[in-house]
Amino acid sequence: MRRLIPIVSLLVGLLLLIASNSLHAQSVCEAIKKCDLTDLKSHLSNRSDIDSLQFDSNEKTALMVAAEAGCISIVIYLLENNSDVDKVSEFGETALKFAVRENHKDIVELLINHGANIDNSEDEYGSSLISAAFNGNHELTRILIKAGADVNREGFLPPIEINNCMFSGGTPLMFAAVN
Repeated sequence: MRRLIPIVSLLVGLLLLIASNSLHAQSVCEAIKKCDLTDLKSHLSNRSDIDSLQFDSNEKTALMVAAEAGCISIVIYLLENNSDVDKVSEFGETALKFAVRENHKDIVELLINHGANIDNSEDEYGSSLISAAFNGNHELTRILIKAGADVNREGFLPPIEINNCMFSGGTPLMFAAVN
């Protein structure tokens, strides 16, 4: 019985640590989604690795959440504090891909200017350029092409019916033509 007490104490401590980290990540995520930079800074004051916090089952980083939410002040803060611009989520998405999907032009340009790899999306649907073309966002499509995006890189999206034919893959030009 005495041997079990240290093991139980260790397990309880580990569970408390996990719960504490989860609550901390939730607080950081809420600050980002509110675009509250002051609140975010207070939560991150003792963190040395901003990218170690992961949000939801997709393993998004703070930068991904901020890019998706359109919080440019927080994106700037995170980039200035060495957040990895090319970190990939569990599903192969980057902050750039989230910003493109949500049509946040200023954030897309900011990420590109901070060295984001334009073609660094490993998700099943393809590159950021394919997302911009598929969404019919001509301005983001031009920005990504000007920044050097691979216009011949293929990707896949949910099947689309065109002239009674099912279409589910192709290049950015093919997706742009659909829209």
